[in-house]
Amino acid sequence: VKGDEIDNKPYIDDLCDKYLSTIMEIANDLGIHLSKICIKGINLSVLTKSRNKAITYTTRIITENIKEPTEVARYKDILNKVYPSNLERYSNHIYFNSVVKKLAEGKFSYFDINDLLEDPSVKGEVNPMYIPAKSDHHILDSLFLRKVHLDRILYQLLGL
Repeated sequence: VKGDEIDNKPYIDDLCDKYLSTIMEIANDLGIHLSKICIKGINLSVLTKSRNKAITYTTRIITENIKEPTEVARYKDILNKVYPSNLERYSNHIYFNSVVKKLAEGKFSYFDINDLLEDPSVKGEVNPMYIPAKSDHHILDSLFLRKVHLDRILYQLLGL
């Protein structure tokens, strides 16, 4: 929307490097051993079933401080033209997680839940059972998914 040209992979590489460096600094400052830290990868986007839902949600975030309706409409129009495809966003999420996982190796534990979230019949999309009906970019908050998170954290940190 700003018109910036961004090369996704170098941007993600730099973002992940800063992310893990910051975690290491905080752990060092607090005296937390890195083996006690478990990093969770990002979830696949629930905004892939509907491009319109994704654009509407993203427009709302981008224009939250803009009051003029014509400006909001202008940004939404720009976003409609430049918003990446579902497959491109999926690829970015998977790449981000692979970089974080690689950088975490030997320092932190790592897990994600995308193997569970992904719709087995549509590559790159979240299974509808984990997508909220309301306009939200988070996976469904359910007891089942909370348990999955806890189980995977315990497995990574304690081998349980």
